[in-house]
Amino acid sequence: MKLSFKVKGSAPEPYKITIEKVGSSLTALCNCPAGKKGTHCKHRLKSFKGNNEGVVGGDVERIFEVPQMLIGTDVEASLRELEGLETKLSIVKKDVSKAKKALGRVMRS
Repeated sequence: MKLSFKVKGSAPEPYKITIEKVGSSLTALCNCPAGKKGTHCKHRLKSFKGNNEGVVGGDVERIFEVPQMLIGTDVEASLRELEGLETKLSIVKKDVSKAKKALGRVMRS
């Protein structure tokens, strides 16, 4: 299965996302600057969640199928790992903020 979307980004022309699943292999490409560098981009991450925000062309009505395309792929496993680490990072950031506030209180006494 292959789907393509055009999404509004920071450039005047929409970016193109192409997602293709063959067996358990999933390829997701985006021609935005991050995608061209081979790094993750918010456009693909949004499409993985079936988020149609900013989608302006292509298989617009089928974006809701993308999350199902992830099932059983290495992309799904990597995405779950990333989401888990982002949750941990959020908790650590809150703990660091609390520690900084505590340090500020101690330094004033």
